[in-house]
Amino acid sequence: MQTYFNAAIDWPALGLIGHPLVKDAARYKAKEARTKALASSSFVAANIVRYIVRPFDVRHAYFSDVRPIWNEPRPQLWTQFSGGNQFLMSRPSGVTDPEGAPVFFTRCLGDNDAQRGHSYYLPVTKHVPAQGMLPGGTSANLSAPARAWLAHLGLPDPDSDSVTAAAPWHHALAITYAPQYMGDNADGIAIDWPRIPLPDTRPIIDTSVALGVQVAALLDTEAVVTGVTAGTIEDHLRVMGGFSGANLAVKAGWGSKDTKGRVNPGIGKTETRDWTDAETDALRAGFAAKGIDEARGFALLGRAVDVYLNDTTFWRGVPEATWDYIIGGYLVIKKWLSYREEAILGRPLTKDEAREVTAMVRRLTALILLSDQLDANYTACRDTAYAWPKT
Repeated sequence: MQTYFNAAIDWPALGLIGHPLVKDAARYKAKEARTKALASSSFVAANIVRYIVRPFDVRHAYFSDVRPIWNEPRPQLWTQFSGGNQFLMSRPSGVTDPEGAPVFFTRCLGDNDAQRGHSYYLPVTKHVPAQGMLPGGTSANLSAPARAWLAHLGLPDPDSDSVTAAAPWHHALAITYAPQYMGDNADGIAIDWPRIPLPDTRPIIDTSVALGVQVAALLDTEAVVTGVTAGTIEDHLRVMGGFSGANLAVKAGWGSKDTKGRVNPGIGKTETRDWTDAETDALRAGFAAKGIDEARGFALLGRAVDVYLNDTTFWRGVPEATWDYIIGGYLVIKKWLSYREEAILGRPLTKDEAREVTAMVRRLTALILLSDQLDANYTACRDTAYAWPKT
């Protein structure tokens, strides 16, 4: 992007060095776009940001509000993101079945198609930039009825307490990731925004928010989770998702491009098997440490799946439930792999990229193992629901 914004490098020279932004595409006339960019902006290092393309698929992007470098820059979203924020992602209705969890959590700038049905980013706080003599400011992104509910529960002022400002959003995560909630409300979720029961007592909301904080950390690719992605990895997770060899070229047929250049998922290669004795022992130790009934733990996870990059290398011991996990209409791990087929990516994975899959496996598994706690929390919230004021 520094090269792109360097006016001393003319258009023919940019083409000769093979810059990717010299190619025309739908709604993008490359030469016109660069002329407009040079006339109205310059390179800004801070505009290189983490960008969520699909659930758990986070890359880097250079943000520009110059159309058509970005077809839809969404400056309001940029304002909320660049001020530092957290976002609950959702969509107005489901467009696929199964959809899986209808929401996601991120601190990244995000794509409109991060979920099927288009993603909308709900910021935890509202940032108003300074304008002229008017000072900027930050406040909780909550309606008056939501603030009344928090006050009814005896929580601090959300505008001065960041934990309270995030509490409704963490509560929403705890509810929407409860399997029972998704089952009980499948029809309503499919046709509209997810509706969230609000508890009427302080102990229940405190429990729900604490669970939501755990869910948020597991979904947030930018967050380190001790015992899951860093530190001493928990026994049951340590045997999951490690890669078996040094050949990291993805050539198992996970993705291909169609005639319009779109990436479509392929069949790939997996092998489903029983857990080995060593893996079973580790799972039992992990379940015991987490207070999870052994039979229930195995029932939640299913058998082991070895997921192949190529003929010789695979990620070992991915639980069936983790491999099948869907968020926003996408099979999370399989969708990630479809974009990393070597014929599409143009190179093998780096070790860090291969470890991203390992982290993904462990995050999703830890989330699945919260299922019973999330279900119990949903039931408690549903059965003690706050009487939301009628409008």
